[in-house]
Amino acid sequence: MNKQQLETFAKEMLPHYLKCAQWADSPEEGVSFEFSKEAEHLAFIDCLYFVRNSFPWFRRDSLTPEQVGHNLWLSRNGHGTGFWDRGFLHGDFLHARAKRMETCDLYLSGDDDVIYLEMN
Repeated sequence: MNKQQLETFAKEMLPHYLKCAQWADSPEEGVSFEFSKEAEHLAFIDCLYFVRNSFPWFRRDSLTPEQVGHNLWLSRNGHGTGFWDRGFLHGDFLHARAKRMETCDLYLSGDDDVIYLEMN
């Protein structure tokens, strides 16, 4: 897969990654907030990093950008679910790779009511 295809996959998984982040770790339960441009940029970098380092295993399991984005957030942040428990052939491997990225927290800015990311 070439560089452009990897970037396209990361762009397609980004909204699912952010949607899962807000669903799993929203600063205020049941309330939807916008992500800051900075948060979207940082999230894209994380998605692209994961895609570039793990894409061959996605292909072997026929994973979609939606599945990868959702499970990346859950696995890296230790939610007790994620790649490892979905029945994917390489789920344990992908889970371990996601965990190496360490956790990422969401926080709500009181100034502008947007969500920011804090990498740990």
